[in-house]
Amino acid sequence: MGYILCIAEKPSVARDIASVLGATNTKNKGYIEGNGYLVTWAIGHLVGLAEPHEYGFVKKEDVYGEGRELAYDELPLIPNEFKFIVIGATKDQFDIVKKLMHRTDVDSIIDCGDMGAEGHILQWLIRVKAGCNKPVKRFCATSMTDEAIKVAMSNLRPMADFENIIKGELCKKKADWILGMSMSRALSIKYRAGITVGRVQSPTLYFVVKRFLDVENFKVTDYFTMSADLKEGFKVGWRKDTDNLFPSTAKDDSGRVLDKSLIDKACAEIIGFGKGAVSELTKQVKSVERPLLYDITELQRHANVLFGYSAAATLATAQSLYETHKLLSYPHTDSRYITSDLSSYLKGYVEVISGIDRYKKIADGVLADGLNIDKRIVNDAKVTDHHAIIPTDDICYAWARWSDIKG
Repeated sequence: MGYILCIAEKPSVARDIASVLGATNTKNKGYIEGNGYLVTWAIGHLVGLAEPHEYGFVKKEDVYGEGRELAYDELPLIPNEFKFIVIGATKDQFDIVKKLMHRTDVDSIIDCGDMGAEGHILQWLIRVKAGCNKPVKRFCATSMTDEAIKVAMSNLRPMADFENIIKGELCKKKADWILGMSMSRALSIKYRAGITVGRVQSPTLYFVVKRFLDVENFKVTDYFTMSADLKEGFKVGWRKDTDNLFPSTAKDDSGRVLDKSLIDKACAEIIGFGKGAVSELTKQVKSVERPLLYDITELQRHANVLFGYSAAATLATAQSLYETHKLLSYPHTDSRYITSDLSSYLKGYVEVISGIDRYKKIADGVLADGLNIDKRIVNDAKVTDHHAIIPTDDICYAWARWSDIKG
């Protein structure tokens, strides 16, 4: 029986997987070997889509010179068939991965890339460019703890389960290439300058510029309201004219009164009259649903509100807690739900957290009341690549290590 080749998304993940698999006998250049496994890795993107000149279009350096008119006539740039190229900066690692794939003693491959759509296509491009036709299984870990890696290795999934994700991501990459290359070249030709356009880059730049102009052009406008302190601490307030009590010329578009004299006159009339009657009283009992689990956006938003952290700082911290400390599940997720197969683990996670003195009272209270795991927590249909961000069972051990270091 030959080797099984595992291909991870980066060296640190490869080391974690190799450690669990016992593949630590030999550390070679670009891969680790042992216990019947070869574990290697990508370094970012090893393979990408070719530049326009690879398809016969005008070269970038000729766009502003003699080839300007021809380059303009070629737009939009739509290749008959897209070509994949090895990225120069990481060519050495690609050559290592390709050589491992074609070793005669390698029987099969385990795709250990990131479970996001980008991770799927990154690994697929490597296999296609390397001409790999060996059987491939998919490693699907929810976190990088030793236990999660063992579970994922025991439950490898067929690559057929992810074909549509790969097709969709490849389609997106082709569309991004056509849009980005064509629009960048069109504007660069028109303005005789290097201008780049992109599906994400351009709208983001628009929002930044728009916000800057809004701030620059902002004008302070005073508006006036009414409020009254009544008996027994009861307060009433009036902010906008929704009943057309004041002339439209004295209000802004949202109904706020801009003329202080009108408000002063209304206040004087109310005080002079001296009495008021409650014409209607409505009482409502409202229930507020508990919040959903965190995705990365909500985690960043809440961390900013609570601690003033920037989005970048929160993401970097979450990534470190996932990758280095093994305390969180994968942070780059847009889902706020978990899958049904994880629901049975949640009680154990809370029990682990209750072992930390700081959180014991809260965790014990949660356990006593019951976790109430319902559709606001578990929803398979709303989880694509990654489930919501949740802690791992390593949190208690990490806290113990931190306590030892501190004390």
